[in-house]
Amino acid sequence: YPETGAAFETGGGGGQGRNLNVPWTSDGLADSDYLAAFRLVLCPVLAQFSPDLLLLSAGFDAADGDAQGKMKVTAAGFAQMTQLLLSAVDCPVAAALEGGYNSRVTCECCEAVLRVLLGSSPPATSPTLLAPSVEPTLRSVLAHNAPHWSGLRYSEKAVQDFFAEAARVGSAPRVSKRQRTAPAFADEERANPRAAEQQKLAEKRAVREAARGAAEEERAESAAALARAEREVKAARRRCREAEEGLQAAEGRLAAAREAHALLERGAGGKEEEEEDDANGTTNPRGTVLWSSSVRCVPGRRCFAQFGVDDDELWFRATVLQVYRDDVGQWADVKYDDGDEERMKPIKRIKALEDSSSDEEEEEEEEEE
Repeated sequence: YPETGAAFETGGGGGQGRNLNVPWTSDGLADSDYLAAFRLVLCPVLAQFSPDLLLLSAGFDAADGDAQGKMKVTAAGFAQMTQLLLSAVDCPVAAALEGGYNSRVTCECCEAVLRVLLGSSPPATSPTLLAPSVEPTLRSVLAHNAPHWSGLRYSEKAVQDFFAEAARVGSAPRVSKRQRTAPAFADEERANPRAAEQQKLAEKRAVREAARGAAEEERAESAAALARAEREVKAARRRCREAEEGLQAAEGRLAAAREAHALLERGAGGKEEEEEDDANGTTNPRGTVLWSSSVRCVPGRRCFAQFGVDDDELWFRATVLQVYRDDVGQWADVKYDDGDEERMKPIKRIKALEDSSSDEEEEEEEEEE
């Protein structure tokens, strides 16, 4: 402000269509002008968006009597706008006091808004003709925002009917020349031969308005239900993706467990044959177990050690000579059965032989003593 807020500024990037501005182009706008913007633009968008929380920047610069805002909105008008917002959403509403440069007027408007938020019905406003700049402004807002909000895609006839009805409601009642010039007497007969016809027309008009309001309410409810269903579908898809990832992880663990079990089974069945075949090294040492609290890497432990430092080297039978440990990891010196020795080999390149346990031998010796 004051260089932003045009009707064509609807957001950009991922927020395209999420900004909505109603830029008034003239001063002196009153309750009817603001309420027209709420009914035609703001409330349908709110109903379609279906927010989880509505925050109101409650500024009263536009109040009648505030010289800074130069508008003519009454306290009743602010109350009516608040009621329209409450009717458009089904979520908590929070209002924070902001502008307002006439303390008396700001107090009156603030009280009117708070009473509606607390459940009171808003007072009625006095309808007036819309200012000449209102219709062009609202049509421009609709043109820029209808591509982003289906609730604003009115037919041209519907828009014309809206402004025609606003003009009808805001027009002053017509008074005949006789009524303007002649005094009225208590005993003067005031019969109107067209009263019955006018009453019927008024009833038909009321029926049409009620039907139009019901249709708009139904459309808003449908848009809100659609938005809720879309959110539920997104949440369900996210849960499905998480379940699929969990299933894939579980299948991976199952395959690894099966492979480990098969290796153990093959090692138990062909231990003697393996001892004959792995004299020259093997790529898949059998009969080994994982290091643990019961299978410790200690001097004298029989093992398989992967020669060198490359991952594709062969594994050879060996004996642990010395073990080193620190905060980083474990290493060991090993001596191969052919007499070669290697120093400071990482523990991950050494596997314990299942049938060799110097710990168990030590425990047995202690029991015998």
